Amino acid sequence: MEGWWGALSNNEKLFWAIAVLSTVLFTFQMALVFFAGADIDGDTDAGGDMHGDIHDGDSDGDFDSVMGYFTIRNLIAFFMGFGWGGLAMLERGYSTLPSVFGGTVVGMLFVFVVMMVMKGLALLKNEGTLAIQNAVGAVGTVSISIPKEMSGSGKISVIIQGRLVEVEAVTREKKTIARGAQIKVIEVAGAKLVVTKE
Repeated sequence: MEGWWGALSNNEKLFWAIAVLSTVLFTFQMALVFFAGADIDGDTDAGGDMHGDIHDGDSDGDFDSVMGYFTIRNLIAFFMGFGWGGLAMLERGYSTLPSVFGGTVVGMLFVFVVMMVMKGLALLKNEGTLAIQNAVGAVGTVSISIPKEMSGSGKISVIIQGRLVEVEAVTREKKTIARGAQIKVIEVAGAKLVVTKE
């Protein structure tokens, strides 16, 4: 190992050091994100997006959105791509300047890929907050019969935000909607859904 390291040029040693150190840090960080649910950057979501409030005559929101790209995760991803990209260019016989340029391009590509992956993971993340308004237009099944003409409430089973939930429901129909009937949600009335027979 010592003979191999000693045979490397200073530029190769630098790219190797950057590549290996950043890869170890990136692997550790991703292990924390995937297995412990940690968000090391302290970003507002797993995607690393930061949203600033924009007030009249205030440009802080623009600054916050730009600064959202400068996170620990993105910095580590950049150096990982920079190190491996620059090293690959040196190994192919390129001089230092093209290798630095190539490493920079690969580093930016790594940042983009990591941001897209984390954004995708953020979409998969379940907040646990159910927005009942998202049920409008959904089709479900009556689990407890719904009295006619808004005279009382029953319950329906419907998929909201990808989850099967049981929600109180009322109807304007002239007849009671029996248990097991297919319904469609047409609007929200307070905490109850207004349904019609499908």
